[in-house]
Amino acid sequence: MDEAAGPSTPHRRGRPGSADRSAERSPGAPGSAVHQGYGDINQAGRDLVVHLPLPAPLPPPRQLPPDIRHFTGRSADIARLDAVLSQNGGGGPGPVLVSAIAGTAGVGKTALAVHWAHRVRERFPDGQLYIDLRGHAGGLPVEPAEALRTFLTALNVPPAQVPTTLAERQALYRSKLDGSRVLVVLDNAATPKQVRALVPNSPSCLVLVTSRSDLAGLVALDGAQRVTLGLLPPDEAVALLRRIVGAERMDSEADAAAALAGACACLPLALRIAAERVAARPHSSLADLLDELEADRLDTLGVHDDPAAAVRVIFSWSYQVLAPDQAHLFRFLGLHPGPDIGLQAAAVLVGAAPDRARRLLRGLAGVHLLEETGPDRYRFHDLLRDYAAERAETEEAETDRAAAVHRLLTWYLHTADAADRILVPPRRHVLLDPPEASSRPLSFTTRRQALDWCEAERANLVAAVRSAAEEGLDALASQLPVAMVGYFYLRKPWGDWTATHEVGLAAARRSGDRRGEAWLLCNLADAYYDLGRPQEALTHYRQGLAIAREIGDRWAEGFALHGIGAAGAALGRPEDSLINYRQALAIAREIGDRWAEGFALNNLAGVKHMLHRSEEALDDYEEALAIRREVGDSWAAGTTLHGLGDVHQDLGRHDRAAELYQSALATRREVGDRHGEAESCYRLGDALHASGSPEAARASWQQALALFEALDDDTLAGVVAVRLRDRPDPPTTTDKGTSM
Repeated sequence: MDEAAGPSTPHRRGRPGSADRSAERSPGAPGSAVHQGYGDINQAGRDLVVHLPLPAPLPPPRQLPPDIRHFTGRSADIARLDAVLSQNGGGGPGPVLVSAIAGTAGVGKTALAVHWAHRVRERFPDGQLYIDLRGHAGGLPVEPAEALRTFLTALNVPPAQVPTTLAERQALYRSKLDGSRVLVVLDNAATPKQVRALVPNSPSCLVLVTSRSDLAGLVALDGAQRVTLGLLPPDEAVALLRRIVGAERMDSEADAAAALAGACACLPLALRIAAERVAARPHSSLADLLDELEADRLDTLGVHDDPAAAVRVIFSWSYQVLAPDQAHLFRFLGLHPGPDIGLQAAAVLVGAAPDRARRLLRGLAGVHLLEETGPDRYRFHDLLRDYAAERAETEEAETDRAAAVHRLLTWYLHTADAADRILVPPRRHVLLDPPEASSRPLSFTTRRQALDWCEAERANLVAAVRSAAEEGLDALASQLPVAMVGYFYLRKPWGDWTATHEVGLAAARRSGDRRGEAWLLCNLADAYYDLGRPQEALTHYRQGLAIAREIGDRWAEGFALHGIGAAGAALGRPEDSLINYRQALAIAREIGDRWAEGFALNNLAGVKHMLHRSEEALDDYEEALAIRREVGDSWAAGTTLHGLGDVHQDLGRHDRAAELYQSALATRREVGDRHGEAESCYRLGDALHASGSPEAARASWQQALALFEALDDDTLAGVVAVRLRDRPDPPTTTDKGTSM
């Protein structure tokens, strides 16, 4: 009983009598057999579990989007990424940042990242993870925690086992990738914070990030390496069009193809949209699409069945997240007429202090809505410029837009005039009203500063003249070319010289500005004279002379007489030129203008040289040189020194001629007179050759040839090339005189 009662004792805690029923069960009873049967089944189950095969492991993630069809170019960028990959045998702890330049939207960051990722995917056998973080695509960016949940699921973590907190997800993610070779592509990132949580700590992994922001913190603090994308070079842009449109159509309209690439600003997204549109219209020409683009580029570069792919929409994603003051500057920059803009001009345009404008400009450059091209200089690409102008027209009041443009153009005028007064200080300058505080111009203390500003702003100044005329600001349109003429004399950009003066002349005539009309006529004639078109020059000088006499402007009258004399000499009438120059000299002395007097004497010397009255020419040149040094006109002094060299060279005094040419050359270099520098190098070579120094002569001619070619002066470049080829005895040349 004791043995039987022992095991049954626990049951006594249950119902009464249960011990007796238990005791009735014997080894042969039915209840005992059932119990034994269950035991056999359990053992069989255990045997079955032990022998079942393990489930096949899930494949590693292969999440890359399809490779980009018709991918073109970017060889240097691909090489840079290849170099990053090879640095540590396939990756490193810091992410690689693929950013963009010149507006970025549509520049092909994702295309490059995906294309390159496909090229190297075999280097990452443990998988490739990809996610669009939607940092600049409208709506809300993907939160790091959500991105980690997506990645962990792709890495075969059951959804129920994905932790709930960001820190726990990050820890599990890094544990899963530890020691593996995985490529992680983070597309369209917004901030460094969004990226940092997704960077593995395994050096065998590589992270590729694209963003419209420069993500400077990721570079500075996390060791990211930046590959910055620009617009496609023109040849690669045409090649992309060719791959989509087809060689036959592109080759049949080669000029239109190049123009189409330019109209798309060489922006890959725009090129693809344009190319697909051409390809879908087999009976239309490239020229037809160009006409549509000219009418409205942003509308034409839309996609009817996919609005998210339209250029305007892509740009809007970056624009809509700007702070209000950044967006305001972005819009106003769309009103700027030139190809780029400096800090001071941007500050004037938006009515902000320079320091604040600099911060705003850098902010726009940081998200690649602007490209920083140099210290405090920025530019749009053309499509972004169109978009900014469109936003300005839509969101800014017409009066505010007009006031900003007027403020900017006034600033350009006054600053150009300030530069002109440094470059040619004694010459007559434009009479301007004092500038308003909002358009206070820059000031210059050296010629170098003034010349550098003119060089940097040349294209903007030309555009400003056209803009002033289009806006009906005729006074600005006629005054600005005159304020630029000192620079034009020094650098000889004849196309810009004639274009601005033709626009200014039309504006002066519309506004009835007779003095401005006379001045512009003579300035324009000077350009024609330099271009070897003396008859056209003479016509304009005579028109200017008639107006000057009509309004009683003695200075302008002398100006016109100088030009008539120079054109007459070029047309083979030196005796007439003597008369004109003497009249101009008399006027200069009458009004007490020493600068004009020096010009008259210089030109008299030149025509006397033509008439072989060399000693008289030397006397006039010496007097002109003394006056020009007296009034501080180094540019004009260089011209006179060169003329003296010509006379001595023709008199056979080659050593003295060489000395004078060298003095002229030094002076012209000092003032930045590049065309004058080329002329003096050329003539110095002649003097050195005649004096028995052929090698020195050759070196001087080579310098002259390089300068003339750089200045697009094909005529004189050809003359010097003959010198270098044949080394003939240099012919006698004469100075035809110069206009003012």
